Amino acid sequence: MSKIFLINEGETLVPLTQKAYDSEDLLQTLLEKYPSLLAGDQVNPKAPRRWLLCKSSHSV
Repeated sequence: MSKIFLINEGETLVPLTQKAYDSEDLLQTLLEKYPSLLAGDQVNPKAPRRWLLCKSSHSV
């Protein structure tokens, strides 16, 4: 598995660790706000996946 690093203000690499989301709602909110989190170009660079936001107007 690949690792992801953050470069902090002191220009030091900080390894990030995988953690479960606190809630599905949080994950959905982040994906709506930052759709580039879904990396479609990594699946097929010549024909990248394109994502469409679908949301219900009804609250559950």
